[in-house]
Amino acid sequence: MIKFEDLQKKRNSDVLKLFTPSASKEEADTYSFLMALDLENSSPRLFKTAGFGYKVIEYKLGSILKAEKGFRVEVEEARSSYDNTGGGWVNVGKKVYVFELVHIGGNIMVDKYYPKDGNHGKYDGFL
Repeated sequence: MIKFEDLQKKRNSDVLKLFTPSASKEEADTYSFLMALDLENSSPRLFKTAGFGYKVIEYKLGSILKAEKGFRVEVEEARSSYDNTGGGWVNVGKKVYVFELVHIGGNIMVDKYYPKDGNHGKYDGFL
């Protein structure tokens, strides 16, 4: 969790390496989009394009619950968004995100990351 949030604070797309492999075509397509695998010689879209122009300012761990395959963790994130018209970072408030974590081998990996009151797709916390 801390590594994940720290990578987000740094706006580092390596955060995607903490996820489990894609389990469906939709997940694979979303991963491909975030990593810009559809573009030749391109860096990831995540944190690099206007659609992902946010950064996590701070975070606070909330509830940690045992789940069927691992853990379900809620995290309150305070984010700012880049204002392309004014050219600066603007506070957009706090929102609760959910991590579904699973054990794979000796590692704990992120299976899903999504807003608590939103869609529950694998990468929806970034979208």
